[in-house]
Amino acid sequence: MIKLTKAEAEPLKEQRAKLDITVAQQLWDLFEKEQRVGMMQCIRTLVGVGLDQLNDWLKDGTALQGEKNMKTFLAKECKGLDLWENKGQQVPTLDMFQKLSGRSADWWDIGKCGGFFRMYATFFEYFGKGDEGQESWKQHTSTGALKGLPFGKYSPFEGRTGAAEIKFRETHPRARLGGQSAQVPKVVDGLVHRPYGDESGSAGITLFKLLQWSTIKKIDTLYGLPEGADISGTTCDHLFGIYHTIYLMETGRSTPKSIKFSMGSNPADLDYINDRKPLIILLPLVQMIREYHHSLLESAAALSLNDMIDYKIGFYSSLLALNYARTYNAQGKLSIKVVPWRPTNIPLANTVRTLLADAEKKAPHMYCCSYDDKAKGTDDVGYLLDKSNEAEVKKFKALARLGPETYNNFHLLQEKITMSFIASQLRSAQLLK
Repeated sequence: MIKLTKAEAEPLKEQRAKLDITVAQQLWDLFEKEQRVGMMQCIRTLVGVGLDQLNDWLKDGTALQGEKNMKTFLAKECKGLDLWENKGQQVPTLDMFQKLSGRSADWWDIGKCGGFFRMYATFFEYFGKGDEGQESWKQHTSTGALKGLPFGKYSPFEGRTGAAEIKFRETHPRARLGGQSAQVPKVVDGLVHRPYGDESGSAGITLFKLLQWSTIKKIDTLYGLPEGADISGTTCDHLFGIYHTIYLMETGRSTPKSIKFSMGSNPADLDYINDRKPLIILLPLVQMIREYHHSLLESAAALSLNDMIDYKIGFYSSLLALNYARTYNAQGKLSIKVVPWRPTNIPLANTVRTLLADAEKKAPHMYCCSYDDKAKGTDDVGYLLDKSNEAEVKKFKALARLGPETYNNFHLLQEKITMSFIASQLRSAQLLK
């Protein structure tokens, strides 16, 4: 490990901030290159399945709540999405929802598909019926392939009232202050994607300020990462939408033949989608990091803590899952088998793997204290990983594994992140003498 001064650490932090968004941008572009086959075919098929279901919920909700209440719900719960032009100000209407099913394939880019899955999860909270999704969620969670998304809104194990409501549950509540009006930092401003040319200068992260006791903020500080808006519940919304629409296909409730969707291309079949699941689950991360709604850590944490990936903080290659949950529909019954992912027939997977590995080579890895807590009489603020030392990299990566135990340790951490704290941590891992 190499000692860092503040003057040395600051440009490295800026390099990391830019690299995080650049990786998301490159993944976005790669995914969208596969328009009529591959990734976009899979994602758009799931959107098509979801649109069929959402339109049913829309009809049922209007009949149950009345058109006036339904309009209020849409305006409150479904605003601010890429689906709507001038998304920051435009209030979604029933007519705008009904037009979604007639949109062409090219209209559905990564941002709009991501916005749709987020909205789909919101609809399920209010209008999901019976065992739809509930059983799917139990199937996925009970095997450990998913853990109930404890940082999102969907827990099948508690608090269900009536036919449609699932109570919000968070094991480690977010610690952030809303109502902020900051601008996107200049260092990354040119990299942030703004749908419809919105040049307001604000984005999701700019609306919040992390509080000192935020678990994510503690991780940001120690690893020298850009701050965001705390752990991403929206990532969990996306995942729920993706998994529930796959469930509808698995159970035969929606098939490619039944998808009412003017795509101009053939829907993907279930095996084709499942084979690309480790790529598809990166959709929320790709969208929200590029649009500056969350930091990469915040979305990756939601994926990692729910066993979607085995994320090592700051190591881009660990964003790609090595195993994934494969579902089978035998005798009308769902079962799940966690299998190794060997995507030999998926060129995009190898391209993504290479992209992440190349980005990882450029990324600085550090332990850094809060500048306010650096040792008096010295300019030192942390230590930089010597990436030429393979043994050191291996030990550092082991410390960076973001599982439930690591996350909980940060949650419970009361000690300030000072140079002495950092030194003790590195000595314990035999990274300092």
